[in-house]
Amino acid sequence: MTDSSTLHAVWREILLRHPDDPYAWAIVHRQIAGRPFIDLPALSEIARDESQLIVVQKSAQVGLTELMVSKALWAADTGFAGRGNVLYMMPT
Repeated sequence: MTDSSTLHAVWREILLRHPDDPYAWAIVHRQIAGRPFIDLPALSEIARDESQLIVVQKSAQVGLTELMVSKALWAADTGFAGRGNVLYMMPT
């Protein structure tokens, strides 16, 4: 069994090889409540979608909100689409 530091090193290597990967960026850079962002393979395709508008109907507590916040932070950090402008809206 691998420990979390080894997994983090693997994701850091993936990010070095694919600097435009928002999912790897989230795992390497994000922490939630002091803990590393967890790899959720079911959400990886959504994270890597390069559409200008992403709309998802989802159930509660699947990690998608944190993932999309991570994607917004990645876009701003990397200057995605030559600008890095992000508008993230949450329902009331």
